Amino acid sequence: RETVPLAGLIEDANAIALVGTAKAISYSQDVDPSLKVDADPVQIQQVLINLVRNAAEAMEQSGERRLSVTAKREGDRVEICVQDSGPGIAQDSRAHLFEPFQSTKAAGMGIGLSICRTIVEAHQGRIWLADDGEGAGASFRFTLSLAA
Repeated sequence: RETVPLAGLIEDANAIALVGTAKAISYSQDVDPSLKVDADPVQIQQVLINLVRNAAEAMEQSGERRLSVTAKREGDRVEICVQDSGPGIAQDSRAHLFEPFQSTKAAGMGIGLSICRTIVEAHQGRIWLADDGEGAGASFRFTLSLAA
């Protein structure tokens, strides 16, 4: 692990995650440039790439495709949020979302969110789907420790 500027980590992950997206996405990022985390940058980029790629895929059939990544300080932690304007996650899929081999995609393997959870928990954080209401898009959030 190392001390990593969060804004740059997010920008690098998005550059990879959004390559080859079929349709244009309106992207916004709101991350204080002074936020730094203690993390393995490759692992956290993997989490971000997975969440952003999932969001882009979820919005493929949406008329309006908006994706935002935000980060805010919460005491000695930072909460990162990846939010999309897709169809959201059906209520009956939410309970098992982070379990291995559970997928909401027809061709999904069901390991991406499980890997995300493992990585975030190894960083003493937590990851969850915020309850913004069915049909309101998806809002995945996770926490990391701020660098001292």
